[in-house]
Amino acid sequence: LDIIEIQSTMKNSMKVALALAALCFLSSSIVKDAISTPSEARRELSGKPKKPHRVGGKLGKSAKQNQQQQDDQPLYDETCPLALVNYLNDAASRDSNKFAKESGALEKVHEGFDAGAFEGRKVVVAGDSTYRTVVSSLSCLFHVAGRWKSEDSYKVGLNFGELFYDARLLLQGGGEIFFAPLAGAVTAFWTGGLLAEVHPLRGQEDWYQSCQDRKPFYFAHYKVEAPKGEWFEDYSPDNPSLEMIELGKKDVVFFQGGHHNSRKQNLLNINRLMQCVKDAKAKGEDPGWPTLHYVRSTPQHFPGKSDGGYVAENKEKYGKSKCLDYIV
Repeated sequence: LDIIEIQSTMKNSMKVALALAALCFLSSSIVKDAISTPSEARRELSGKPKKPHRVGGKLGKSAKQNQQQQDDQPLYDETCPLALVNYLNDAASRDSNKFAKESGALEKVHEGFDAGAFEGRKVVVAGDSTYRTVVSSLSCLFHVAGRWKSEDSYKVGLNFGELFYDARLLLQGGGEIFFAPLAGAVTAFWTGGLLAEVHPLRGQEDWYQSCQDRKPFYFAHYKVEAPKGEWFEDYSPDNPSLEMIELGKKDVVFFQGGHHNSRKQNLLNINRLMQCVKDAKAKGEDPGWPTLHYVRSTPQHFPGKSDGGYVAENKEKYGKSKCLDYIV
């Protein structure tokens, strides 16, 4: 995944970008055992194999078995509160799990955290279900490593079939991760099908208008202490479970065009907002906006077989027996 930095004001924001880029390799990965300390987590999650014991110049059978077990060891599982259980344990998740270890993605994630990339920073992801999976993976790796502020320092909204459509997570060091698809009225997803009659949390803020007026960016989201089972479609100042979040210069927002019919309009809106911010900064009229990034959409993540084929029910649903050759 390529991260295109549009407006960069702090070196640490790129560390966050690298962490998210690394997590795109983990979109279907899983971990079995919780690790108590960050140092132990990095050692266990690095996935680097120990030098195998050889017998007579060849790899011993027990060593091969141990190596295979290490390769197959999942990165996290359903014990993570933000795990997307619908995507766990299929062939694609096992392959991505192996690739994540070989690529060094895990090391990048924890290097970024140790370097303070998330400390006191709000990280907002406005994307579709592919970037929801990235948020889930990042959150679950931090859960395994003991990086969450507490075991219940999270909140999700509009949860259908174990899939959340808004999420908020508090980390140690004061950092926060938000999945907020409709933040700032910049992007829109799931405009048909299952969510045709309902939608993720939507506020009244419009970041492009705020940019035109040279005002700070706000977005509506859940309070972490809000009851876990409730969800809302629209923000109200009278709702005790919701609040307006102000973004500052230290914060980072990632936008994705997505795979939905709204992609073209999303890209137009993202470009318009970023151009407005660029022009305002050139004139010294930035009131302290967050750093904005555009991220390329990842391949789709629907359950499939290790050879790239969709499972039978998806073949009928999506009209293809194999993955697409490319996406644009």
